[in-house]
Amino acid sequence: MVEIKIKPKYCGTKIIAIEPFMTTPSNKFPTKLLVFGEWLKKTLSRTWSKEQEGSALSGQLKFGDNIWLNAKLEGCNGVYLQIEIYHVENFGDELLPQVYTRMCYDGELNIQFRDTYNWQQKHGYFKDSTEKYYAKIKVKGSKTYIV
Repeated sequence: MVEIKIKPKYCGTKIIAIEPFMTTPSNKFPTKLLVFGEWLKKTLSRTWSKEQEGSALSGQLKFGDNIWLNAKLEGCNGVYLQIEIYHVENFGDELLPQVYTRMCYDGELNIQFRDTYNWQQKHGYFKDSTEKYYAKIKVKGSKTYIV
């Protein structure tokens, strides 16, 4: 009996091929096991930065600046995820019309937002206040968010 342990960040719909090599000539191609791991979908961390896998943002940005979101996840490897951006409002947060879709690779979601100028269109150009945004992530086609 063989026990295979898969780290939670590699669990998801992505199939992993394990190919054994034997010392006898009976090893024929393709001899492999196809496995995948199931794990509770969970967000470990989220970081907004100006570069892919860069340091966390500090201070304010301007509309039109390109920004990256890096999320470390468990149970989502190979899964298509939807990223929804919300604008923080006084009387309830507002979902922006653009929904982004990306695949999670090896437990990480990296997405660049090149359209932050369009985010401003949703709530008006003439505000002088500092605007705040956050992201919610869910499996594509699901109604449940990954927390």
